[in-house]
Amino acid sequence: MCNIVECKALIGELSTIGDNQSSGDNNKVERICERFDYLISKWQPNPKLIESHVKYFVGAIIESVLTSAAVDGQRFTAAFALMHRLVACIGPKSVRRYLPIEVLWLPKLVEWCERQTPEDTKSWPTRAMLLLWLSMAVKTTTNLSKFDSKAETTSAQKTLVERIYALIDRYLKATDKSRDSAAVLAAYFFARPDIVDQLLNRFMSESLPQLDTSLGHVMAVAVLLKVADRKTISPFAERLLEMWAQMDTTGRELMTKWNVKLMGRSALSLMRPRIAKWRYSQGLPYNTVEDLEDDCNYSDIPEQLEVIIDSLLNALHHENTTVRSSSAKYLARLTNRLPIEMAEKVVDSVLQLCEWKDSDSSSHGCCLALAELTRRGLILTDQLPQVIDVVQKALLFDEMKGLCSIGSNVRRAACHVCWSLSHAYKTIFIKEFVHRLAPTLVCVVCFDRELNCRRAASAAIQEFVVRTHEFPHGGEVLLLTDFHALATRSHCYLDIALKLAQKPEFGDCLVQHLVDKCQHWDREVCELVAQSLGLLSTVIDMNPYLPQLLAKRASMDLNSRHGSILAIGHIIGSIGDKISPELREQMESIAVTLSDNNETYRTGIEYTIDSMDNSDTEESLQIIFESLNANTVCSQRSPQSLQPVLEVESLIEPFEGLAVKRFEANDKTPNAKNADNKCLNENSESCGVESDDFAEYLKSGNHESYSRNDDNSEEIQSLKNTKRFHF
Repeated sequence: MCNIVECKALIGELSTIGDNQSSGDNNKVERICERFDYLISKWQPNPKLIESHVKYFVGAIIESVLTSAAVDGQRFTAAFALMHRLVACIGPKSVRRYLPIEVLWLPKLVEWCERQTPEDTKSWPTRAMLLLWLSMAVKTTTNLSKFDSKAETTSAQKTLVERIYALIDRYLKATDKSRDSAAVLAAYFFARPDIVDQLLNRFMSESLPQLDTSLGHVMAVAVLLKVADRKTISPFAERLLEMWAQMDTTGRELMTKWNVKLMGRSALSLMRPRIAKWRYSQGLPYNTVEDLEDDCNYSDIPEQLEVIIDSLLNALHHENTTVRSSSAKYLARLTNRLPIEMAEKVVDSVLQLCEWKDSDSSSHGCCLALAELTRRGLILTDQLPQVIDVVQKALLFDEMKGLCSIGSNVRRAACHVCWSLSHAYKTIFIKEFVHRLAPTLVCVVCFDRELNCRRAASAAIQEFVVRTHEFPHGGEVLLLTDFHALATRSHCYLDIALKLAQKPEFGDCLVQHLVDKCQHWDREVCELVAQSLGLLSTVIDMNPYLPQLLAKRASMDLNSRHGSILAIGHIIGSIGDKISPELREQMESIAVTLSDNNETYRTGIEYTIDSMDNSDTEESLQIIFESLNANTVCSQRSPQSLQPVLEVESLIEPFEGLAVKRFEANDKTPNAKNADNKCLNENSESCGVESDDFAEYLKSGNHESYSRNDDNSEEIQSLKNTKRFHF
């Protein structure tokens, strides 16, 4: 709330800015704009929170504009700069609804736009906002010819219509944000009934040759296809499709996005505006055979439809997200107007797209298309099993690419499919699929690295619980996976997962997911996985899963070795006494790999030792500690490779007394303690340092050089003959 008050105060400071170009006012304008931008950007993730204040913001900014004495003054420019920042935060649609659009504003806005200089690179927010304002004012129902006097209509002076046309033609060629506002202005201007017969043909004849080179004209025509009457624009649709077939947008992502919109809207304008009778609608019975026969009308389907759908399918695996999103929407809208036979082929083509292994882009585009098709009920019930198979894989999609992973967009889109499924289909048709998806959704909501994916899964769970009443333990899961409860990753791993693992439907799935995830590239996630496995081991038997962790310890992947060692350590620390004897024997080989000279791996070993120290099991400690004997580790190693072993030894040093105290009936005598200290001092003195500086010396890396043939040196013999621990 304090930010709202400060934003209002900043807008109020506009009245103190003069219209003259002074250094003091320049600094004040810069300070106001930067501070307002910082405050307003906090609501950009959720702009609905400030919608109730937008009306006041816009009104106060317009008041500052009216009190400005000059169109190019500092107050005038600063006011529209704040409005542009508001539009960037909450979108143009939320702002322009509060702009004054009375008839008297139209000539004044046209005059202000004409007095702007397109070459001025600093005032582009002013031009963009003025054109956006004019696009709303031009929607007035008053005939525009009434604004012109008889002298203007009979003389060489331009009329208001011609002046607006000149503004559109000028700013569609711009390269800043004023081009976007000019495209919206052109669409609403040429969609007016009194302009269609007068200037629409002229505008289209000038725009069509420029579609391949001018992004502004592509945007204007695409928006015009959206807002204009179908009868008005359909005569140009075939010509637009012919021009589209000749366009080459390779390497131009923004042009490709608007090209997809242009293509989809042109095809829709040629098809009859109807909703397919065969589509599934929740709560309604299946259509009769007569209805389906009436729906199989191919007369209004354009000849280029097959090429258009093929292009939309190809655009689903475009590398740009907005292109994939637009393709998915228009593919679903076109399918909604097709006969059932053709619609089934479209859905099958989308499902085949999921089998491509090119990149995550194709999987993401496929899930977006499935979500749009599902939301409209365009997937028949006999195709739902294939869709669910795709969704289950997509919910856990995570692939390494370089030093990080990709797939968060795929997982979120898969959650969108689940959400759409609960909205569109009756419970009787998706009951079995809800039970199949429930464990996977719980894994995503607990263990996904990205917050937006966890919350998307939570939204899907909420819809399944409320609409189907078939989600296992729906009420309790709904309370645990609240929107705000998922904000902290550690809370999801350590608290929510532990409570959900106690449910028989989720326990095994959660543990298996953690075992598969223990080789995650993110160190923080890897540690949380190990900690969560340690907690879940108190409620779930880990013996079936430990062999998988032990097998990963021998993997060539460093992350797998690191994660498995961490997980084993936390499991031992929690339930060491419940591990089967066969698995205990396999754990003896863990220490053999301790000499791998890698910092990440040694960090995992440190966590393992810490966890073992917290264990109350004598045998588990004895197995690991005895296997750390230098005779096992050092027999085939050079002195240089002993550094990790010595480092581990220095870490375990504080635990030796604890282990002796834990497993001996009586405490050691002072002489015995002195003997142990002497043994440790001998180990450190063999490296030439004092016992207190042992760990610091190992970290410094200032060791003497040895060759592989010096196994008989005094230092090596000393290390081989020294027993590390005494139980």
